[in-house]
Amino acid sequence: MADPKLDPTFRNARREALVILVIYTVSLLYTILFCHFFAYNREPETIRLYLGIPDWVVWGVMLPWAVNVGVTFWFCFIYMADDNLDIPPDEP
Repeated sequence: MADPKLDPTFRNARREALVILVIYTVSLLYTILFCHFFAYNREPETIRLYLGIPDWVVWGVMLPWAVNVGVTFWFCFIYMADDNLDIPPDEP
């Protein structure tokens, strides 16, 4: 349940910061774990090249990067709230 004492702008900013933190953490863990398991201790013959780039770089670095570009557009243009930052006039 939302705390009624908190400003709606603060609640939106906190929610958006948590979403960004989750997206960043998932991306970081995927990249680290994928590159760890698929880049090390491999025979050179098993590494496929895509346009001269090793497969583990394509799937472990470039794919998450491309997905994060799409997620960033979604977050900025659809999910993020546009709050009114005008200061309300003092009421008598």
